[in-house]
Amino acid sequence: MKKSQVIGILFLLLSASASQVIGIPAANTGTTAGSVLKLEVDTRGMGMGKVFGIVSQSMASSYSHPAGLAWFDNSVEYKKPYRVLSEFSYTDWLAGMKYSYVAAAVGLGELGRIAFHNVCLISGEIERADAQGNTIGKFDASSVVAAVTWSKYLLKNVAVGINVKYLHEMVDTSFAPGMGVDIEGLLQTSDNCHFWSAALRNLGIMGYTVSGVKFTPAELRVGYTYIKKDVGYGKLVTVSEAVLASDNMPLFGLGFEYVFRNTMSLRVGYQYKLGGNDVQSSITGLTLGTGAVFAGRVLFNYAYVPYGWLGEVHRISLGLRF
Repeated sequence: MKKSQVIGILFLLLSASASQVIGIPAANTGTTAGSVLKLEVDTRGMGMGKVFGIVSQSMASSYSHPAGLAWFDNSVEYKKPYRVLSEFSYTDWLAGMKYSYVAAAVGLGELGRIAFHNVCLISGEIERADAQGNTIGKFDASSVVAAVTWSKYLLKNVAVGINVKYLHEMVDTSFAPGMGVDIEGLLQTSDNCHFWSAALRNLGIMGYTVSGVKFTPAELRVGYTYIKKDVGYGKLVTVSEAVLASDNMPLFGLGFEYVFRNTMSLRVGYQYKLGGNDVQSSITGLTLGTGAVFAGRVLFNYAYVPYGWLGEVHRISLGLRF
């Protein structure tokens, strides 16, 4: 079977699955399981309106967009000899919750590239109450995701990527395992300036002892990226993305990044959720970020994300190239 036929089949499957995601109404909010899969782990993307597209060119971006992993070998920042990449981040999140992310990737030559991810969310102590609402103690809750990503260019300007995820949730003494799959297609122009991507994420199930099997929060992400080179002493990156979720209202994100001589970056973005930003204030969609590369091997990223009355999040991540 020719590569072009394989690509056609993959995009047909992606489109067919997407129709199922779009067809699920937003009234399903709260009916899915495995909410840890919704966590943002890409610090660079968070600073650009939470748009986790191909331009992120970081380990964490491939957790949301697996096809982007193949781009590492074609980008200026990730050419040889940096064949092994790693990234770590820790977030003191909302309502006392904390989560960490660690990942590593390695090139496989003509076989593509493979990455390993681990996400751990700890909710901390939660008060236990009886039927009358009286506090009778405390319990802990946590969630862990382990994922493997594979990505490869099938043609010069067409890449595919797949994530396979195992997750488990622990609430007090109750345990629930689950599985999920992401699949993405990426198309780019030969000058590496225009990128289009479509990804289906979190297609999976979780098993609960009491409530039985539940679906994970599936979503369709469609994005476009434009990189304008030779802008002053650097380049300007514009990213946009639409997200249709199976259990929530649609999201739209727009972000900008100016990269100065491939060493320093300034980022700004805005994400709008239908019926969401209006509830608190428009500033809840604004995000800011910055980044730097030291000695060509150490990557630093920072993002500021406000969540209205819930508070604000300052996120820092570190990456290493070998």
